[in-house]
Amino acid sequence: VMSLGVRNDNAATARSSANGDYDTVSVDANGAQLVRDRPAPTSVVTSVTPTTTSGTLLALNAARRGAALFNNTDRDVFVKLGSTATATTSFTVKLASGDDYEVPASYSGVIDGILASGPVGSGTVLVTEVS
Repeated sequence: VMSLGVRNDNAATARSSANGDYDTVSVDANGAQLVRDRPAPTSVVTSVTPTTTSGTLLALNAARRGAALFNNTDRDVFVKLGSTATATTSFTVKLASGDDYEVPASYSGVIDGILASGPVGSGTVLVTEVS
């Protein structure tokens, strides 16, 4: 199937139907496709107290546009993109105290975390979700 683009040198000009059911592919004078990013209207910051048992830092959210984590504890936190993080074999990133992590923009699934074992620690993981 071949697709043809309609030249539109003004990206602000919409070329869709009145009800938005269809749209043309818009390209500039050089043939580059014009893409409009949908801005994220809200962000929410929550504080999660991690424990030495895997727990949810951020629940699944299909509307998520992005997320960031900041380890505000006095110990390492092991973060997993997915469920059931472990400190030895099943984690995505190890955040030392004061470290931050930007979640890949395309990931909207659950994010779990586990606090490194050791003496009783204090602090929280600050979780910012943009949706």
